[in-house]
Amino acid sequence: MADRSRLTQLITEAAPQTVASGLRLPLADLPRDDQGEQAADFLVRTGMFVPVDASATWRPLSERGVTAFADALNNSPLHHALFRWCASIGEGGMSPFHRSGFNRARKVRLLWQGGPGGTPGVPLEAVARVDLPDAYGTAVSHLQVSLEVVARFRHAGLASESALSISRLHELVDALVASLVDDEVTTALAALAGIDPLVVPQPFVLDFLSSTDTPDLLAGNGLTLVPDAGTSRGANLLADPGIDQRDPAERRSLIDSWLHQISLDAGLLGMEQILERLHAASPMPSPR
Repeated sequence: MADRSRLTQLITEAAPQTVASGLRLPLADLPRDDQGEQAADFLVRTGMFVPVDASATWRPLSERGVTAFADALNNSPLHHALFRWCASIGEGGMSPFHRSGFNRARKVRLLWQGGPGGTPGVPLEAVARVDLPDAYGTAVSHLQVSLEVVARFRHAGLASESALSISRLHELVDALVASLVDDEVTTALAALAGIDPLVVPQPFVLDFLSSTDTPDLLAGNGLTLVPDAGTSRGANLLADPGIDQRDPAERRSLIDSWLHQISLDAGLLGMEQILERLHAASPMPSPR
């Protein structure tokens, strides 16, 4: 009989099969203003497809289940990371995850907002989406789940936050992924899907989008631009299916790989050394 770790490995290995079967999250895009111009500095998103019980074909998403999901997110690593980020840039308000925007019987949008008071826009925003993507009465195979963070510091007049530190980016991606493998969150998602929490898969993708060239967004981190290498404003990255993202050390190695690929695709060198220094200053706690 397979133990829990082996079962987790088997479930996690479904990520390549998910991609091969053609399941994709909708294309990520930065918010736009009334003139159609991009209205955010950057976006980071992760997500997965959660298998559902056959009864999902005939029922809406439970109100109590959605409330439990929102409550779990409001106690998740992402909530705490965003709260710390808001606190570091000044006094201000914070609105925890709550229903906002397009919500229907089989589509849920939960919004988190925060930032200093007196700014013209909302500097930090997180959005969680849960979607039964097939038409009512059509056999449903999965919940489409995504969790994203949108930063609008330049558009909110916070020029001092317009460059993104590697430590902040690493913390943010870690918080996103850690939240979707958090016990409370997976339990809530399992209840919405009508399945055992053990069957909830781990995130299989990371989307990263910037409204400016990535070297400009990551300026000041000590990265070196390769001459004439071109640049990029985003990346769509997959998770290594052999990594257990619930394990902090394994999750760190996955995020390191993602950040390294983002920097290389933007023609930037030096990410490996920066991450080594970052982790040396903040080593993983020894397992008990």
